[in-house]
Order: sequence, then structure tokens, then C-alpha cells
Amino acid sequence: MAHAAFNDLGSETDDVSVMEQAILLASQPSSRHAVSDIVQRGLKRACARNAIHVLQYVLEHGPDVEKLIAKDILINDEPTKPSQEVLEILVAHGWDINSRGDSWPLLWFVVEYPDLVEWCLDHGAKVDVPDDLSRGSSPPPTILGLAASSGSVETFELLRRRGAPLDRRTLHLAVEKATLLASRGTSQPYTDRMAMVRHLIDVVKLDVNAIEHRVGDQCSTPLCYLARRPNSDSHRELINFLLDRGADPEMDCGTEGGIDWPRPIDCAESCGNLEFLHAVQEWRGRQQGDGSSESI
Repeated sequence: MAHAAFNDLGSETDDVSVMEQAILLASQPSSRHAVSDIVQRGLKRACARNAIHVLQYVLEHGPDVEKLIAKDILINDEPTKPSQEVLEILVAHGWDINSRGDSWPLLWFVVEYPDLVEWCLDHGAKVDVPDDLSRGSSPPPTILGLAASSGSVETFELLRRRGAPLDRRTLHLAVEKATLLASRGTSQPYTDRMAMVRHLIDVVKLDVNAIEHRVGDQCSTPLCYLARRPNSDSHRELINFLLDRGADPEMDCGTEGGIDWPRPIDCAESCGNLEFLHAVQEWRGRQQGDGSSESI
């Protein structure tokens, strides 16, 4: 029972009595666990599992709320939407909504939830990328980059109005996610990504041929994401839309870092992506007006 108390801390069932027992056991002279450690662990687990009663009980025992970072709130066996009630309790007890440790602030983790994005912004969430963050050779994603990949158009525009900077790979990220979801056809996630791609090109006016090189990645333009991945008929909508908006399958992607970056068409050929090659061929045939096909 003692082992269970120290591991679960009542967060699984929101059972305060288990947390009480864990603190009692930790306070014994023979215990290997410090009460402060149990309380701090209980704080993290209660937040991650939305255990409101345990959270309120733990906060009465003086945990260091300032040590809590956004990642702690989201670690769970089955990731779920964070509880706004939990967040409100934490903020009321002095938690900094922009705290992040070695990870991202809360706003970055909740971009797919419009209500939580708005809540975070209303409670002082910053929209700029922390200056000291980097991920190897790749620039850290802006909140708009993540919104392009996982958020709604409305969320994207809300963040823009609040001054969020554009990611150099904003359109790339949206196309990449749409490519991954295209096999699901008319599923809502794919429909949402297509809406985002359309919005970024037709409304935000992002360059459909924007080049962004990343070491270890073949992709340079948004179209390259489709060129290098196995395609099916379900990808035609996305391919045709990009081509209709001026995406160039023979775009010269230049040389950078000693690398001759391949054109989208070269990516498709090297990957054996016949579906992509056929889609481009058919699109070119339609542009000729007689439905004929030309060789690529």
C-alpha cells in the first residue's frame, strides 16, 4: 500500500486520502522520501491528470509552484487537453504561464485548442520565441509555425493580431502536415490543414516557392514535401492546389552549406514517387488545354 501511495499519489482517481497517506509515510523517521519531494511530485501528477481535489490539497502543503513548467502539466500516460480549471488554480497561486525550463512555454503546447490559446493570451502568454532556444541546426518554431501545422485559421489570425512573428517555414509546416494527413481524405484534420494551406497562400500571401534549407532534410520548397513522400489519389487536391498557385516542380533550390539542393521533381524521381510525377504530368497536360500529357 505504501508503494502504491508513493507512486500514484491519488492523482489517478483524484483521491486525496492517498496523498494524505503518502505525506504521512514520508514524514516518518524511517522514510527514504522527503515530504517536500512527495508534495512536489504530487503537484506535477495532479496537474498532469487533472486531479483537482488532490491539486488543491497539495497546494496547502507549500509546493514550489515556480518550479513547475508547462511540460510537467502535460506529461500523462494518454496526452489529453489540459484542464483550464487546473491552469486557473496554478495562476492564482503564482505560477508563471511563460515558464518553460528546457522546453516550450504553455502556449506552444495548446495551440490546437482555440479556447486555451485565447485563455493563455488573456493571462499574459508571450507570443515570441524565447531567445535562448535552439534545436540543433534548425531554427526553433514560432507559435505561428505551430499554428500552421496544428491550429485553426482563426487561432493563426488571433496570434498574428497579437504580434506573433511569422516562421520562415510557416507554409512548409502546413503543407507537411497536410501531406501526412492526406491519406485520410475528407477527415476533419486533413480538411483543416487544407484550409490553412489555402489561407496562408491566398490570404497571408506567403510565397508558394519559398526556399528553406535544413541539414539532413531533402525538402526546400513546400512542394518538396509531397515530392519526397509516397503519394496516392488523396494527395492530388494538395498537389494541384500548389501547382495552380504557382508552385514550380523544377524550382532551382540552389546551393547552401556545400549541398546542391534538389528540385522537387528531382526529389520525386530519386524517391520513385510515380504518383507525384503523374500528378505533375497530368496538371501540365490540363494547362495545355487539350488534356494531352508531356513527359517529365
